[in-house]
Amino acid sequence: MFLSKAPLVSRLHLLALVCVGALSACAVGPDFKQPDAPNTSSYTETTLSKKLATAEGVPGGSDQEFVEGADIEAQWWELYKSPELDALIKKALQQNPNLGAADAALRAAQENVNAQIGGQYFPAIGVGANALRQKQPSAVYGMNYGTDTYNLYNTSVNVSYKLDVFGGARRAVEGARAQAEVAQFQLEGGLPFTNSKHCYKCSARSGAACADASNRRNSESTN
Repeated sequence: MFLSKAPLVSRLHLLALVCVGALSACAVGPDFKQPDAPNTSSYTETTLSKKLATAEGVPGGSDQEFVEGADIEAQWWELYKSPELDALIKKALQQNPNLGAADAALRAAQENVNAQIGGQYFPAIGVGANALRQKQPSAVYGMNYGTDTYNLYNTSVNVSYKLDVFGGARRAVEGARAQAEVAQFQLEGGLPFTNSKHCYKCSARSGAACADASNRRNSESTN
C-alpha cells in the first residue's frame, strides 16, 4: 500500500507561504501617527511684558513692543543697517564647516530618497551580451576528422519588479523621506544659531569699543 505525499507537500508549501506573509506583515509595522502638539501658547512659564523699556537720546531707543505670531525676514540681521555685519554674516555662512556638513548631509538624504523611489517603485532591467569562439576536437564526439571551430553568441534580458503586497516598499520610501526632513531641519536650525552667534559677537565687540572710547574721553576730560 502506497500513500500519496502530494497533499502533505502542498500543505507544507501553504504553511511556508503563510509564515512568510505573516513575517512580512510584521516587518512593515503600524502606520505613523503624529503626536499632538504641546498644550501651550508660549515658550516661558510666565507671561512676558510686551513693551520694552525706552532709552531717551539713544538711536533706536524709542518705544518698542513684542508682536506674537509675526513673521520676521529671513535675513533679519540686515535690519541693523550695518554693512560690516552683513559682510561678517555672509562670510560666516560661506565658510562655516558645520553648515557645509549639514548641507552635504541634506543633499545625500535627498539623493537617497530618489534612489529608494527608483529601487522600490520601478522595475529593475538588466541587459547582458557575450560572444565566444571555441575550438573543439572531433574526438570528443567519437570522430576522427580534425577539430571544429564555432562561434557562440548569447544575449539576455532580466526584468524584476517588487510586489509591494505588505507595504514594505512604501515604508522604505517613507523612512528615506523622514531622514531627508530631519537633515533639512538640522540645516535650518543651524542657520539662525550661526547668525545670532556672530551678531552677538559683533555687538559685544562694538559695545567694548564704545566703552573703551567713552573711557578715553573721560580720561582726557579729567586730565
